[in-house]
Amino acid sequence: MLALASRPVFRACVPNARRSLSVRVLNEAKAPAPGGKRAKAVQKEEPSKAKAKGSAPKKEEKGPKKAPSAYNLFFKAKFPEIKKAKPDVSLVDGAALVREAWAAATPEAKVPFQREAAELKAAVAVKRAEFKAAKKANARPLSGYMLFSNKERAAVKAANPDKSMIEISALLGKAWKELPEAEKEKYKAESQKLKDEWKAKQAPSS
Repeated sequence: MLALASRPVFRACVPNARRSLSVRVLNEAKAPAPGGKRAKAVQKEEPSKAKAKGSAPKKEEKGPKKAPSAYNLFFKAKFPEIKKAKPDVSLVDGAALVREAWAAATPEAKVPFQREAAELKAAVAVKRAEFKAAKKANARPLSGYMLFSNKERAAVKAANPDKSMIEISALLGKAWKELPEAEKEKYKAESQKLKDEWKAKQAPSS
């Protein structure tokens, strides 16, 4: 009689439900209002375990952060009140009470938070516009070819509506190669002028 081979026993890894829920609630103040559109998942960037040798490349600035919503502001104001009234309340239960309070709040009670959220959103929009303008002003000037490409792209796209972006770029490259040298020099001269002005701005003032 053949002996039956013993089957390996695999144990499923069951995550700690309460710990997972607590982590989720830590970001409650940044969550959208209940009943709103589904929020996009926000993944936290984990620091790398090992740093590469030498200086790491500087990360590009992303500009002002997103303004808080009316619910975010309500949560920030309401949660301390709940914690003061119920010192022993857990983070999970406290967050649940905030959600219930927001859902039960009258439209009139939500107005102050909605107004403040709108004001902060407008302020962030202004800061973002200023950030983009400053970033554009400090950006390295385009080459002669890129100036030509930006100028002619719309016309080439209109003449070839069925072409993809890659094919349009190929057509622009071909047009640049076939462009008379005298015309190329105009774009190159403009590019050089912009580069000189850019370098003058980058130079430290004495």
